[in-house]
Amino acid sequence: MNEHTDTRRMWRLLDVARSLFTEPDPEAVVQRVLEAARELTGARYAAVGVLDEQRVQLESLRTAGIDDETRSAIAALPRGRGVLGLVVSDPKPLRIADVTQHPASYGFPPGHPVMRSFLGVPVHVRGEVWGNLYLADKDGEFDESDEEVALIAADWIATAIELGRDRSIGGRRWGDSAHAPSFEPGPPVTAAATVLLVEDEPVLRALVVTMLEEQGYLVLHTGDGLDAITLAERHSGPLDLLIADVVMPGLSGPELAGRLRELRPELEVLFMSGYSDSRLLRRGVDEGSVNLLSKPFTPNQLLDGVRALTSAGRS
Repeated sequence: MNEHTDTRRMWRLLDVARSLFTEPDPEAVVQRVLEAARELTGARYAAVGVLDEQRVQLESLRTAGIDDETRSAIAALPRGRGVLGLVVSDPKPLRIADVTQHPASYGFPPGHPVMRSFLGVPVHVRGEVWGNLYLADKDGEFDESDEEVALIAADWIATAIELGRDRSIGGRRWGDSAHAPSFEPGPPVTAAATVLLVEDEPVLRALVVTMLEEQGYLVLHTGDGLDAITLAERHSGPLDLLIADVVMPGLSGPELAGRLRELRPELEVLFMSGYSDSRLLRRGVDEGSVNLLSKPFTPNQLLDGVRALTSAGRS
């Protein structure tokens, strides 16, 4: 996959992620995630299945890519048998080149469209398997990059479930289920918890600002390292945490952190990066010795990292 495709995928996923906070209806967010997953993987069909309380079969199914005529021809919704049941019984990513040639090629009701290539991943909510995300009928086989998109999409679905605990999907209120626990906002944030965010991608920066401000943090933000130094110099109050991308135009994240710590010796630092370990090491960042948030990340991963490093999270 080339760099242009990676960038397009990142921006499309971030656009969907932003709707986690701008769209009040979590069901609409889930639908957007399904459509984005179809678009970015080339799948014809996408679906998210909700497991029943015993986690042995699907209780409900939300789909994308199936038109009304096809939907009306399906005798009943699949319940998680056959190929779909493989992800239910063993909740880990599964790729199949041709479903029709697989030993578990059954469990689809009469009228269900024939599918060949298949990709399924579990949806985990607070460590529990809540359901599964399914993608099917790509022109060719699903690959590792498609699986990565599916895993990210599953994270966004899980987040929508947590944030939408008072709403329902598939006839069920998300927050009423023992395996769909509610989103926990964490300890109250005091006015002293101030974050300086430096991220040159506008969509991601806006998303992170939204997530942190939703939790009560005061956020100073910019897309430029030199501007960040100016912000830190002009800010008269406390500055608890720097969140910065490792690679940025001008000053890199590590260079910026070094400059800011000359001004604010007690400043904590949380780096963000979508690079591999080897590329980070070439830029002077050892993942084992710094606080690092790998892109893309879920709101809970971001908030957990911020709480652990701010005075509010340590008190």
